[in-house]
This record gives sequence, C-alpha cells and structure tokens, in this order.
Amino acid sequence: METFIFDTLSYAEKLTNAGMPEKQARVMAEAQADILSKSLLDSVATKADLKELEARIDIKMNQLEIRLIKWFAGLFIVQIGVTVGIVLTVIKFLH
Repeated sequence: METFIFDTLSYAEKLTNAGMPEKQARVMAEAQADILSKSLLDSVATKADLKELEARIDIKMNQLEIRLIKWFAGLFIVQIGVTVGIVLTVIKFLH
C-alpha cells in the first residue's frame, strides 16, 4: 500500500496561529490527514493497476486483430468469387 504524508503538526500550528484553539486545531489536522490519505489512495493507480490494464488492453487488441483478419479473409473470398463470376460471364458472352 502506498504511503501518504501530511504534515499535521505544521497544519495545526497554522490553524492555532490563525486563532483556533490548539486542541481543535490538532483534531482538525488529524481528520484532514485521514480524509486526504483515504481519498488519494483510492484514486491513485499503482504499477500493479497499470500492468493489469496493459494486460487487458493487449487481450482486447489481440481479439480485435483476429476479428479483422477473419473479416478481411471473408471479403477476399467474396472478391475472388465475384471476380470469377465476372470472368465466366464475359467468357460465356464472348462465345
């Protein structure tokens, strides 16, 4: 798990210097650190997350490549059939 560092002492001192009671400033600084660390850790992608995403993208790309090859092979076969049909029609018409 990633570590998030938030300087609670400095934050509490700033609040105290601004006129907030010391105890309230300390509690508020700790609460802020908890909120920030939880929200940041939930939204940060780790190397493992990126590797997993890369693997899923690779699988999808390979599946797409196979589908395209099948599609082009089918078109090629249809094109050959049409060409043979045209050639046979022209030969039949010329005789």
